[in-house]
Amino acid sequence: MEISSDTIRYDDPTKTHPSLTAFFGYNLLKVAMQYKAMIENALAQYDLLPVHFGVLRVIERNKDINQNSVSQQMGINKATMVKIIDRLENKKLISRCQSPDDRRANFLNITKAGLDMLEDSKTPVEKDEAEFLKALTADEILQFKKMLARIVSGS
Repeated sequence: MEISSDTIRYDDPTKTHPSLTAFFGYNLLKVAMQYKAMIENALAQYDLLPVHFGVLRVIERNKDINQNSVSQQMGINKATMVKIIDRLENKKLISRCQSPDDRRANFLNITKAGLDMLEDSKTPVEKDEAEFLKALTADEILQFKKMLARIVSGS
């Protein structure tokens, strides 16, 4: 088997060799790995992945959103988004209805079950996020989130 970043498993993602701490990217990768594992664990009891949580949140905040809009706004390719939407629809967390104007377009809405799932799963996610960021002050957390958003958007 060929080694790639997807196949490497870490026993303890919190460990960092001192000679690597000067590298921003290495530290960012370690933080992302820790956060991803924590959030995946928090959402596992709901049979959700972080991407499902994110898609549910976007649909909740945007009534009758077009499936392609969700895909574009989240930066997820269309084929992958179809699989995500299929899973959420099969779990009865969202409803999909065809646009009366364009048969190729689907409008998405969150169901009552989806709202309940989102509300239930939000609490452990928020709790874990607070625990994860406990080394920072409230002002530092706000600044950190703003800086990450700027880096992600490229502006």
